[in-house]
Order: sequence, then structure tokens, then C-alpha cells
Amino acid sequence: MTDAVKHRLGELRALLDILDQRPEKADGEHAADLQEKIYAIELAVAHYEAALKIEGRIAPTAVDSRKAA
Repeated sequence: MTDAVKHRLGELRALLDILDQRPEKADGEHAADLQEKIYAIELAVAHYEAALKIEGRIAPTAVDSRKAA
């Protein structure tokens, strides 16, 4: 995960914490929407990182087979 993505996730979590602490709480639907967006971002990042790991495992093999050809 890049530093920019980590930073943005931290900002989103901080915003959610602030909303939870406000005396006039944000309505539950709004807070749930924010939480859903955070989960979606985290899931996308996890998929991206997994794809990079898979690509890293596949790429050297593909390069080696090209050298053999």
C-alpha cells in the first residue's frame, strides 16, 4: 500500500471518529455510508496488493521462459 493510500485511509478513519464523537451525532445512515466506503477502499487496496504479489510471482517465470525461447 502506498503512503498516499495509507494517509487517505487514516484521514477517513479520523473523520469517522470525529463524527462518532460529535454531540449531535451524524445520522446513522451517513456514518454507515462512510464506513462502507472505508471498507470498500480497504478491500480495493487488499486486492491491488494481492495482484501485485501474484504479478511478482508470475513475472519472473514469464521472463525466464522468454529467455529460453
